[in-house]
Amino acid sequence: MSYTRSEHNSKNSASFINNTLSFTTNFLSSLVLFAISLIFMLYYRRFLVSFLFKAVRSEYHSTLKRIIKKIPLVVKHYVFGLSLIIIIVAVLNSIGLLILGIKNAMIFGVMAAILTLIPYIGIVIGSLLPMLFAFLTKDSLWYPVGVLAVFMLVQFLEGNFLTPNIVGRQVSINPFAAILGLILGGTMLGVVGILFAIPLLAIFKAVCDEIPALKPVGYLIGDATNKVY
Repeated sequence: MSYTRSEHNSKNSASFINNTLSFTTNFLSSLVLFAISLIFMLYYRRFLVSFLFKAVRSEYHSTLKRIIKKIPLVVKHYVFGLSLIIIIVAVLNSIGLLILGIKNAMIFGVMAAILTLIPYIGIVIGSLLPMLFAFLTKDSLWYPVGVLAVFMLVQFLEGNFLTPNIVGRQVSINPFAAILGLILGGTMLGVVGILFAIPLLAIFKAVCDEIPALKPVGYLIGDATNKVY
């Protein structure tokens, strides 16, 4: 009986490790391909801009110029919002670990906050290390359980409140549209889609704001309380 249970646990552990490795490999592959594509787009940006001006009729060139000028501003505000999220999450993580009495709480808190940039797998890696540290240095299993609870709570706050509100509003996207964008991005493109859902949505809004027929869509996904352009 104990042998069967041990064998079952071993199979579950092996399955978990295989799934984690597969997910990590797929994520890194997608991220590398996206990064390579982005590098080529930046390298050939002048060519791409020239192509757009050739593809668009001359009467719309002024609109196209305004859209192109908005994109760097959108990216700037997105990076600022993301940096703010990392700082807030690092503080929340560190406070939670300090309350539990975990040593090196600030190091673990900051590391986990940076890793939250990687959807799903980031929070797993970021929480496993302090959980293992708590397991090895504390005399009760409640400490690693408490560490897990801290990270789950902070992750919930980050995904459902902090990112949609702070990052979304930095790029003039309302929280509801930001959440929908994250869901659609994850459904369509997986982890990479989640990473870039909000900046792509913000760029789409910038396009909508300059095209009369699409202005209602831009208004619908926009945040009227905070305009960045």
